[in-house]
Amino acid sequence: MTNRITRREIIFFRRCLSVCQFCNWLYSLKTVFTVYYNTNSPYIDGNNICHGIRGSVTVGFSKSYNINMKTVLVTAFEPFGGMTDNPSLSTMKSLPDSVSDFRVVKAAVPVSGREIGVKMLQLMNECRPAAVLSFGLAAGETAVRVERFALNVMDYGIKDNSGDIPAGEKIAVDGPAAYFTNTDPAALAVAVLARGVPAYVSNHAGTYVCNTLMYEAMRAIRMKHTAVKFAFVHLPLSTENVMSSVKTGKFPPSLPQAALNSAAAAVLDCLVSGLGNQI
Repeated sequence: MTNRITRREIIFFRRCLSVCQFCNWLYSLKTVFTVYYNTNSPYIDGNNICHGIRGSVTVGFSKSYNINMKTVLVTAFEPFGGMTDNPSLSTMKSLPDSVSDFRVVKAAVPVSGREIGVKMLQLMNECRPAAVLSFGLAAGETAVRVERFALNVMDYGIKDNSGDIPAGEKIAVDGPAAYFTNTDPAALAVAVLARGVPAYVSNHAGTYVCNTLMYEAMRAIRMKHTAVKFAFVHLPLSTENVMSSVKTGKFPPSLPQAALNSAAAAVLDCLVSGLGNQI
């Protein structure tokens, strides 16, 4: 008996190695393609399509994100309540595609209590973000409102976009009464004030879908994505939105869109700068 490797076995091993190298090359090509599109296509619409400079592709970036850069996921709500525009969505779109060493992924989310929890968990699973920053609309507000905690209650007052109008129902039957945000709302509010935009800390996010999003996001973080930082910011109406929709009578409080854009950028910058220091 001999332990020598035959020529036929050597040829076989070489072919196996070539196949493995080819498969690895294909995977690398797929990764480069996905990163290329995602880097240039940071906006995700309600159909999970990334849109950008070079075109659009269906989202499938669980393996491509975080290869070279960490990710901050930013969300804003679609229009609701008969509105044709949501200033929080316009504000989100104004944000840059990257900040420092972080890629910024922007996603429009549904104004639906039954859908928002699933949507937020899906986005976090796909993006694997270091932080999530969510924007909502608080019509009637005169300043930017940084939220401190979310309540375990749905008490909508008006229908959401799914036609639901829960009255005093729990978001999670077995969940805690409230979730505190795991970032510092006071620091975020100070960052906005430093830009010359009025801002303050609010002790809860209301009882509409904004609150549902915040509660579901914090619940997902506590149960699964434990290292993810989360912040929720309510924005007032934009002056441009008010002027285009209200023709006569009393005008509701608002801030110029440029001020909302500046406030959002300040919050994002503060959040990103604090990630290394665990804000």
